[in-house]
Amino acid sequence: MEGAGGNGFEARRRKEQMAFLVVKFLKAYEVYQVIYAQYQAAKGKRSLAGSGLFDQVRDLEEDFSYDIKELAHSLFRRESRNGENGTGEGGRKAPISSEEAREAFHALKRSFESRVIDCYVGSTFHMLMILRESLYQIERYMPEYEREQTQIGRIEPTARQIGYVPTAEERREIGHLHALTDISGKLRKEAEDLSARMTERCRSLFQGTADVLRHLIESSRDNEVLVQNMLQHEDLLDRVYGPGASEAIFHEMCVDLDSTGATGKQLAREFASRRCGNTEALPGNAAP
Repeated sequence: MEGAGGNGFEARRRKEQMAFLVVKFLKAYEVYQVIYAQYQAAKGKRSLAGSGLFDQVRDLEEDFSYDIKELAHSLFRRESRNGENGTGEGGRKAPISSEEAREAFHALKRSFESRVIDCYVGSTFHMLMILRESLYQIERYMPEYEREQTQIGRIEPTARQIGYVPTAEERREIGHLHALTDISGKLRKEAEDLSARMTERCRSLFQGTADVLRHLIESSRDNEVLVQNMLQHEDLLDRVYGPGASEAIFHEMCVDLDSTGATGKQLAREFASRRCGNTEALPGNAAP
């Protein structure tokens, strides 16, 4: 009895974790789209140093990505192991029914999707760390580099203007300063190039994760917690996946769940009401 209760609690907890992960990721996706647009605008104006993007990327990494990464590892690495061992009994080769074959196929598909999401989320977290550091270098050191260039560039013209002739040792020092500014310029260029690559890489990873996650959401047909959370954030689904996406997602999630609604949203609300009961807070319930 204790084991059964424990399994029930664990199943419920994983449903809640899945719902939490989906909402957190979709919100992070939106935040990154804003960061990406601001990065492109600042890059076009050559104003990355004063853009404030470092703070935004740091906040995204700390507030969203770390939680998402830990949730993904907790959820999907276990599912991946279960999927690899899903045949049971040492990978039996005895004939199985069509229903068992269908279940095995869906388990394998979910295992593959889980591995992909776990990999994408982990990679995104680490790419955001690199982007954050490159932006820090740009915002922290680029203004100082520009001041150095200005000051060093004024040494020789100022000396000529006042009639001062540097000694051989001073000329060597001036040459050394010019060499240092060249090094600083190369470092700045490397930071800019790295930030550009990481910005595009993060964008690709966010989009890839969103695509795979949508398939996983639609196949999570028995997760009433996720359905209820998606109903609470249907506008978020439409913003991430496009206008009307929430209706299509709800229909795919709930069409086979013995609901009688005519639309995807009605199917989802009926399913959530039947399985959760506490649907009073869902949007639209206050309408007459």
